[in-house]
Amino acid sequence: DLCEEVADCRIMINLVIRTSKINPDDIKRRKKKLKPEFNKYLFHNLESVNLESVIFELANLQKVICKSARKRKNKEDIIDKIVAVELSFEYLDNIGVIREKDVEKWYGCKINRMKKRINKHNIV
Repeated sequence: DLCEEVADCRIMINLVIRTSKINPDDIKRRKKKLKPEFNKYLFHNLESVNLESVIFELANLQKVICKSARKRKNKEDIIDKIVAVELSFEYLDNIGVIREKDVEKWYGCKINRMKKRINKHNIV
């Protein structure tokens, strides 16, 4: 389910932002800068974008963000990966593939489970 995957990614992004001490304003500024490039990419590759590839890319980006944070790469690399995911969310919302209400429902269901795992494994 795409909404479930989006919720998983958002949970991971929030965790990485907190643990890496990333300022949300830095993400907003980078998103504003990268959005034209993202839109250009979509324009040139729209025929190859399908729901299955989007789900795969979101899952992959979630793993990359987590690995980047664990390896303590510089914050700019982590911010770029977060922005790529967030721009993908905006695109999916704009074309009507996901609904924010559905994502929030999944987010609420999964956040408590994720918090328990984090505490159990002493991730934070």
